Amino acid sequence: MKKYSFIRRISFAFKQTEKPENWLLQKIKENPFQFFLSLGLTLGGFFLFIFFLQIGFMPDMNFSEASSILIASALIGGYFTVLFAILPMAPIIFVLSIDNWEKEVKNSLKQNKGRNILFQVL
Repeated sequence: MKKYSFIRRISFAFKQTEKPENWLLQKIKENPFQFFLSLGLTLGGFFLFIFFLQIGFMPDMNFSEASSILIASALIGGYFTVLFAILPMAPIIFVLSIDNWEKEVKNSLKQNKGRNILFQVL
């Protein structure tokens, strides 16, 4: 019997159980760009609204000022979307994408003969 690592066994356990999929997850899988764009705009608008509440002033705007504020809020929301949603998943994606990652780390440590251990593990 083949011996799997702890992470691999957990991933197999999640793959074997089938649950009905949530409608929100279906919409995200259909068009992820549209979902993340609207999420970024919503978060950016929320942070901008909080900022205006904090300073206690809501400015009068014409169309060009409103469009520049909309772009700024989209950039702010996109930044926070990446920061809080995608970056925490990066190590998991990295570990699951490498087959036999323990062997690869050991082989790279043998090739470097113990030098730069910190960079090899990270």
